[in-house]
Amino acid sequence: MQNIKLNEFIQYRNELIEKLEKNQISKSEFIKKNYEYVSEFKISPYADIKSVSNGVMAYQFFNSNAKYLLSKAFDIELKNPKKAYELKEEGFENYDYKNNIIKKVLEIVKYKNVEAFFVKMNSKALEGELFEIVLKDYEKVIFHTKDRLILNRLKKNGCFLEGIKNSLIDEYINKKY
Repeated sequence: MQNIKLNEFIQYRNELIEKLEKNQISKSEFIKKNYEYVSEFKISPYADIKSVSNGVMAYQFFNSNAKYLLSKAFDIELKNPKKAYELKEEGFENYDYKNNIIKKVLEIVKYKNVEAFFVKMNSKALEGELFEIVLKDYEKVIFHTKDRLILNRLKKNGCFLEGIKNSLIDEYINKKY
């Protein structure tokens, strides 16, 4: 992808994050706007990620797709269970792609200046499951996952803090959409 497109995406993403932080848009609007923007890029799940910025874009693409598809599935679950199931499957597949992107980005930064921890959640099902990965050398680069392979790699590389902490974006991750 051209650097201009990548820079435009990073700028747009940061603007959306700021609007979300200032409560100018809701979490649902944030997800929808992200989904609409990144959908234009048609990123392959097998894309060759060569930089953190490239990885952030791919992460955002697959994460936005997953969240959008799951929200659509929940909306139609009672009316059309078969279609809802298909949307959920596609959403979970996007989460798998997202996790592969996280692995690639962690390899790019060689686990340097990375901090990860389980986050305090309003959802008891996610407490002790969802963890946050912060790339401290990059502005507003925070990943979330439940992937155990990533967890083990973070621990092996001394990046994982014990205990449960508040997320750096606590209001966002604990807000329903």
